[in-house]
Amino acid sequence: MSDSIRLADFRDEESVGGGTWKSPFDFVKESLSDGWRLATNHVRHLPTTVIVGAQRAGTTQLYSHMVKHPRCFGAAEIGVDFFSNHPVRHVAWYRSRFPWGRRVLWRQGHVLEVSPSYLPTPSALRRMKAVVPNAPIFVHKRAQPGRLAQSPQPDI
Repeated sequence: MSDSIRLADFRDEESVGGGTWKSPFDFVKESLSDGWRLATNHVRHLPTTVIVGAQRAGTTQLYSHMVKHPRCFGAAEIGVDFFSNHPVRHVAWYRSRFPWGRRVLWRQGHVLEVSPSYLPTPSALRRMKAVVPNAPIFVHKRAQPGRLAQSPQPDI
């Protein structure tokens, strides 16, 4: 038996399980947040603008620049994916992801949603038309460098 004191290295314990260690309070806080959002979904604002785009096209970067404007509001998380990855969830869950309606109306703002998963899913666009029929859909596509080089150049 050794008389030396050994200090524990907490970084090793945090990395066990492959992810970041969370305290029990973090789990309670997350579940309360989701419950609060669902309870207040009737006073929240649906998106007024939806941005869809190809993977790796810079859609998220465009979204992050737009929500910096004082009259633009974003969802609670980027990529709600309601129309493509959560087809069985109710519209109340979708509405709960967005900001308070009073705040948006007071600033005469816009509520934005972004998701690259909507573009390759035709059923997502049909569902979107049913839930947010008046919201314009912006499609953000990237220019493929190979196609630009192959396009015919005008003779000058």
